[in-house]
Amino acid sequence: MEDLNFNYCYKITYESGETYDRRRNELSVEISKEDYKKIITGVLQERSIDQIEGISDVIDKMTENVEFADRFMNKNGSLRKTPLKKKRAISKLEFFIPEYEYRRLKKMKNPIETLERPVEHMTVYRNDGSSVTLTAENGRVSIVDSREKNVRHIIEADHFISKIL
Repeated sequence: MEDLNFNYCYKITYESGETYDRRRNELSVEISKEDYKKIITGVLQERSIDQIEGISDVIDKMTENVEFADRFMNKNGSLRKTPLKKKRAISKLEFFIPEYEYRRLKKMKNPIETLERPVEHMTVYRNDGSSVTLTAENGRVSIVDSREKNVRHIIEADHFISKIL
């Protein structure tokens, strides 16, 4: 089964008692579709990500990412020029899906059904030999232009369809 990039944000509490809300800082981790389904189902049932059963490996990866990112960040959220030599002592982490993703999922009639649809690919070739590849997956359309290296545009499927019709 193909892995998905799961974007998340977090709230961090250090052992000193200081708490910093990092919901504007998005991190990403690759997870299986099954784990993604568990997270989406849990979040839509108003459960926090760390309380969802069966995703302890995902929580471990997310925690590892936060600890790594925290070494490159000052407590006020600004970036450091050099990483801390030793990681800070963290007493609590809370994970969240980004607000835009939560709103997108809430609007869907059945978000799990969207995940189970097959991936669709389409490539449109230009006269000069370059191309644009469209990939529809998980309710989103990914657009890649062969002339733009390392650039991918991602748009909601409904919005994409409304733009072309």
